[in-house]
Amino acid sequence: MAVAAAAALLDELMGRYRNLAPTDKTKDLNWEDPEFCKYYMVKFCPHDLFVNTRADLGACPRVHDDEIKELFEKSTSSKKQAYEDEFIRFAQSMLNEVE
Repeated sequence: MAVAAAAALLDELMGRYRNLAPTDKTKDLNWEDPEFCKYYMVKFCPHDLFVNTRADLGACPRVHDDEIKELFEKSTSSKKQAYEDEFIRFAQSMLNEVE
């Protein structure tokens, strides 16, 4: 867990391609990659919402990237609606747990 947190911090500070040699090619960013947080792209990540409360979900296992969020917002893909629907279902399930 500590290794993942350290890697996430290094990615945030130095970029996700920090370990690549200057001659290595980077892959194109795609918002549909599973490494990126769907909820963060739609609006916000619930993992960041209730920090240090009884409803704390812990750290998000996915990457939060503003550049990917912009790509998502500009996209016209039909998958975008599915991400939004999933976000609403997750938010509703969290609300039901609290009530």
